[in-house]
Amino acid sequence: MNKVCITGIGIISPLGMNAEEHITALKNCLSGIKNTSGDSQFFLDQYGKVVDFNPKDYIEDRKALKIMSQHTILGCVASSIAMKEARLTKDKIEQEPNDNSIIFGAGVWNGGIVSMIDAIKASLNHNHKVDYAILGNKGYRNLPPLWILPRLPNTTAGQISIQNQIKGLNYSVVNGPNSGAIAIGEAFLNVKTGRSKRVFTGGAEGAANADLFHHFKNKGIVTENVKEAIPFGEESKSSFCGEGASVFVLEEKGAIDREVKIHGEIVAYNNFYVPEFSSSNIEGISYIYQACINETIKNGGVHWEQVGFIQANASGNPVIDKAEAMAISHVFKGKTPVTSIHSLTGYLFAASGPISLACALFQMNNSFIAPLKSTNNLFFDDKINYVNNGAITANIKYVLVNSFDHTGSACCILIKKFN
Repeated sequence: MNKVCITGIGIISPLGMNAEEHITALKNCLSGIKNTSGDSQFFLDQYGKVVDFNPKDYIEDRKALKIMSQHTILGCVASSIAMKEARLTKDKIEQEPNDNSIIFGAGVWNGGIVSMIDAIKASLNHNHKVDYAILGNKGYRNLPPLWILPRLPNTTAGQISIQNQIKGLNYSVVNGPNSGAIAIGEAFLNVKTGRSKRVFTGGAEGAANADLFHHFKNKGIVTENVKEAIPFGEESKSSFCGEGASVFVLEEKGAIDREVKIHGEIVAYNNFYVPEFSSSNIEGISYIYQACINETIKNGGVHWEQVGFIQANASGNPVIDKAEAMAISHVFKGKTPVTSIHSLTGYLFAASGPISLACALFQMNNSFIAPLKSTNNLFFDDKINYVNNGAITANIKYVLVNSFDHTGSACCILIKKFN
């Protein structure tokens, strides 16, 4: 089996667009959540908005920009950054057409009823309700010809391919909020088993839309009040939203033929599923999380005591966070440091796992563990080693990255420092 190395990281999040900006924010617990009350792009007054940037600085095809959603723009920008950091050029990619693949996580927020408003208005009956027969036969004609293209789940992976001349295997993972983490895991397996020498992988998430947000809020999945979203908080209500993207270049160690910095190795990955995900089944959910963690550590060939810290999923969702805390307390017996990024960025849905992984790499390679922003009334506080008194210095060899979501998907990735 091949060693799988990370040679490029492209990241754009509420904390910044490079390693230095993220390291500063993580060390000093600086929130990237912004006041968006005057921004017409957002319907929420506060949001985990990505830092300002000009897409034209990263995407050469100006015509393609006109039909890209925010999700696709973020994915393409992060890919451009990752490719440059991995010291890859389009010429090199084209010279090795069979060596490159893309496995990318589709976003959750693409689309929404607002973007269909012209079609819907033309399809209302006399009771002011949507007549779906009219919508299907006539109403849709009020939409522009390419309306559907930016909303297809595989458009971002396709545009990454087009913009960077990547002609090999290309597929999208469409699995809700865990899509980005699963895409990275599948890319790892792809390189490990020799199916590809190089894979561009990760996930992106565009801006939240009002109709899906309302649906999620009614189900207790999201909140519009950042104070109600506390990772591992006993009084937390749900997750606070954000946007972003992170893309990685994964390569077979023996196939790297150029001078390039190796950020770390992925040594293990597991993807589990909770068949009965509900607030009344926290112990059952935790049992599956625990199995996913244990299996990942076992597959990585290490003991739990070798894990330097846990980059937890913890996003403020009371069911997921309590189940994750319970699993961590069982496996790591209160010894291994635990942290999370989501009080600083908001919960980033399909970009959450990839950005958590990038932040874990930044911490591992700079010998520190970032603190949690809120440290009062945390689940099983006496049984878990939460990082709660500022960043701590640590010599770290292995990090476990958790990515769990409300659909029942559970994913763990184990990374190792490269010597």
